[in-house]
Amino acid sequence: MGLHLDHDADDERQRTRRHHHDLFSIAGVCILSALVPFVWVAPTWHDVLFGIFIGVASTAGQWIVVLAFRYADASVLAPFSYTQLLWVSILGFLIFGEVPDVWTVTGAAFIVASGLYTAIAAGAALAAVGGSGRAVAERLIFPAEIVRW
Repeated sequence: MGLHLDHDADDERQRTRRHHHDLFSIAGVCILSALVPFVWVAPTWHDVLFGIFIGVASTAGQWIVVLAFRYADASVLAPFSYTQLLWVSILGFLIFGEVPDVWTVTGAAFIVASGLYTAIAAGAALAAVGGSGRAVAERLIFPAEIVRW
């Protein structure tokens, strides 16, 4: 009976939290909507087309990530997400002229090294279970179902 009461209390806290989240969201929408007439600028066709492009590209990218996680373990895919560090650094330099300092590069190196270690360890474990490491990695990264579509 005590567990049941605790479970009900957890449900009540979750409902209260959701209720407060809804109230703050509604309040934010109302306040910001009241300010719109004072700052609204009509978008140009270029802005609209750019927004549509961003939406389509983001949707396609998210769909590709979902497909990747459908066919491979997160430990195998994690090293590929570390390329974000490289791209963000390149774009930060090209767009803002910002050069990463030594602490940023050191932290990125630790993150990448730990991810690669995890991927290599997972690959070795998979190879021990069924076949060569290369064959297992190829099956995980490029399964025939993805290549066909």
